[in-house]
Amino acid sequence: MSGENDLDEGIEDDRLRLIIPLPKAYDPAPLTPLVDHQRIAALVLPPEDDATLAKSFGRQHGIAVFARDDVRAARGLDGLLLTRPAEVADARRALSGQQVIGVLCGVDRHEAMEAGEAGADWILFGRTDMEPSKAIEAAAWWSELFVLPCGVTGLIEPAHMEALAAAKIAFALPGPFCWQVPDPIGLLSDLDLAVQAAEHGTS
Repeated sequence: MSGENDLDEGIEDDRLRLIIPLPKAYDPAPLTPLVDHQRIAALVLPPEDDATLAKSFGRQHGIAVFARDDVRAARGLDGLLLTRPAEVADARRALSGQQVIGVLCGVDRHEAMEAGEAGADWILFGRTDMEPSKAIEAAAWWSELFVLPCGVTGLIEPAHMEALAAAKIAFALPGPFCWQVPDPIGLLSDLDLAVQAAEHGTS
């Protein structure tokens, strides 16, 4: 990150942006052509990963870097993405107030509300291995009622971006499948361009 306010703006505004999950020991340098568009809000590292390259990349380009389910690693990063909502309160006590906590809540609206009350800074709906239609529905409901930003994860495709942007959903996090296709960077580029098109369509 280039400064504390960069993350605040990215978390609090309602522009749709991408959060990219990185494979273990991945050098994010190939993402460089995408980051100048300012449509990537954060990178997410797998547990027990070496954060050196991602942290340097994030600082250089003003992109947040989160650890997934790894509170110890999150202490040296911009925040944490938890896939176990019951751990939010403990994580909030372990991290500083400047470190952001996102929480994956499936499509459970009550669980999402409890996570927000426990100290989450943003909510993530969906499952990384599932089509995101139900997650989009849950996130759209959330965005109408709550100030706390939310995102959607799953088997996200460019065609989903229009619905996400129209519902004022802040983040789209493609599942690990995005690294299993023949051209991962091409897919992420297509997602990025779809975010741009969706922004223009809803402006």
